[in-house]
Amino acid sequence: MLLNRTDVTGYISRINGHMNEKGTASQIYFDLQVPRYAPYLNKRVYDVIQCLISTALDKKTHKPLYPLYGHFAGKCIKNQKIRVEGVMKGYKETLVDGSWYRDVPQEKQDETERYYRITNQLEVTGFEILETKEVVEERMSRFEQQSETDIKLNETNDINPLFGEAIGQRYQPYEVME
Repeated sequence: MLLNRTDVTGYISRINGHMNEKGTASQIYFDLQVPRYAPYLNKRVYDVIQCLISTALDKKTHKPLYPLYGHFAGKCIKNQKIRVEGVMKGYKETLVDGSWYRDVPQEKQDETERYYRITNQLEVTGFEILETKEVVEERMSRFEQQSETDIKLNETNDINPLFGEAIGQRYQPYEVME
């Protein structure tokens, strides 16, 4: 596993949550779209970074014990601009029977053909909200009024098994291991 401390500013494009079966730990995943200028394309493009905030839960109340988790869940919404600090971790994943695994299950160990990829994940240690919910809602309503064309994302059917599905749909929540 490679570690790299980073500080990045971008827009939240998707938020997803996951709790383990015992109800003792929970995770929030979100995609952060980071704009940058690509001179060879002569336009602005977005890099997508998968971010993670995980916490243990109180056994009786099932409330998060890590205050950053609750603060993010209560204050952040999709399309909001935030600055995120954290540790970038790289994971080696293996493709077995059409699913990507960080740890291949015992019953699937005998597969002969394997594909590998490295996925990066930013484990969040702090964040700063740069836009309020009202500003985001106002910007999105203005955008909807101005746009007359329908924008369709992630509806491609040609999926490359080496690189996963279309961008923004490229990961599934992982189980929290105790």
